Amino acid sequence: MSVTTLRPRRGFRITGWGFLAMIVGFFAVVIGVDVSFAVLAYRTHPGEVSVTPYEDGLVYDKKIAQLRAQEALGWKAAAGAERTNTTAATPPRRARPRPARPPASVTPCGG
Repeated sequence: MSVTTLRPRRGFRITGWGFLAMIVGFFAVVIGVDVSFAVLAYRTHPGEVSVTPYEDGLVYDKKIAQLRAQEALGWKAAAGAERTNTTAATPPRRARPRPARPPASVTPCGG
């Protein structure tokens, strides 16, 4: 029978160079992922919605002014189709302006 001696097992140890390699590897992965996300974000959306934002704003303001002027006229309109006894549908005519009134500073003459 032979006698074998058991050597004490050395536990897992992290040495200075191994720790440095793990830290550098971790930060390399984090920085690599951050750079790749930044590049993808930059390539997919440059950030501008319109090439001429100021001019678009002026057109929008003009459109708002036109809509307010339209409301001041007091026009009411409705669209639709009505069936009558015939087979064809006729569009209703319901657009009418507000009744005209003379300005308050004007008095009718001749009376």
